Amino acid sequence: MVNEGEIDNLKFFDWLADFFDISSFKKLKFEELSVSFLVTPKVINFDKVTLESSELILNGYGNIKEEGRINSKVSLIISRRLIGTSSKFKPLLKLLATDAAPLDFNFQLSGFLDRMNFKWLDSDFKKKLEKRLSPWIKRKIEKQIEEVIESIR
Repeated sequence: MVNEGEIDNLKFFDWLADFFDISSFKKLKFEELSVSFLVTPKVINFDKVTLESSELILNGYGNIKEEGRINSKVSLIISRRLIGTSSKFKPLLKLLATDAAPLDFNFQLSGFLDRMNFKWLDSDFKKKLEKRLSPWIKRKIEKQIEEVIESIR
């Protein structure tokens, strides 16, 4: 467990910064970080990863196999204030109710460490958006998200 630290130059957080267009993810100050892991000759298992900062909570798990293949799932809870600083997500916030509840995002990370794939999974945020959008707007947003993900790879 680490209290009061900073994450800098971590590939996943660089990807998050680009995906959300929130530069503060590239160098993220946190209040608490804890990781439960087990290292064997064939695999590194991360059973519980938790990171808490003032406007972000991350929970996840996964593993890295000896050949460098990763498989992981990560859940984020991000404050509306922080999402509101994103040029990409700010317009989407206007489609949702204006309550102050934070927003959730789920991702799957897979592939090799040097060329990892990130997939945006279902979450309450994504489901609420889908209910509010017409099919053609949904497809347009999905295409834009796919383009963002491809441009980051």
